[in-house]
Amino acid sequence: MIMKFVLQEEFRFWWPVEVKVPSAEKPGKFDKQTLEVEFLAMEMEEARELAEQWSRLKTDEEKSDHEHDLIKRVVVNWRNVDDDDGEAVDFSSDNLDRMLGITFVRIPIYRAYGAAMAGEARAKN
Repeated sequence: MIMKFVLQEEFRFWWPVEVKVPSAEKPGKFDKQTLEVEFLAMEMEEARELAEQWSRLKTDEEKSDHEHDLIKRVVVNWRNVDDDDGEAVDFSSDNLDRMLGITFVRIPIYRAYGAAMAGEARAKN
């Protein structure tokens, strides 16, 4: 079914993110875990400005920090994130920083946002 386009003031949307976590029980293997992230669609002008800023950066560390700041700008919530005891972890800036500090989590979040903004459907497994 085709829906009418709704021009919203702010586009927020939930997107699944699949994370391959190194398995604690199967050496050399991964466990697939999924969370859902609520993203904020960035306006083209802001995205263009951020891309120009990124292109002027000199070091890999500067570029990584810039990408980190970008994703912090567009991730506004999450669900299906639990702690070691199975309790839900509330979304907060500090918890997002913790999550983005883990490479095997950060990269899938970046990819999910990029795929959503490019109009790519989530790949079926």
